[in-house]
Amino acid sequence: MGTEFLALKDLIGGDQNVLKLYQSFRDPHSAFDLKSRQYSFMTTGPVSPLSFAGTPLFFTAFNEVDTFLEANNINLKGSSEVRT
Repeated sequence: MGTEFLALKDLIGGDQNVLKLYQSFRDPHSAFDLKSRQYSFMTTGPVSPLSFAGTPLFFTAFNEVDTFLEANNINLKGSSEVRT
């Protein structure tokens, strides 16, 4: 909310569907602990695969590598790959 929401509204031209979707994302600071925080982002323009339609792309970034691996069903146990 606040200035961030107003800046988003100016950026996307007030598209109500996009604004409602953005508002549905959880505030990272409402998480119970640092490990369970999730950060949501919106991309527009040439970095978005939907840029030809002018539609923003929303995605969620995880705070921990293990959380990302679990959410994407990636199992590196027994693998020689190194995680940082």
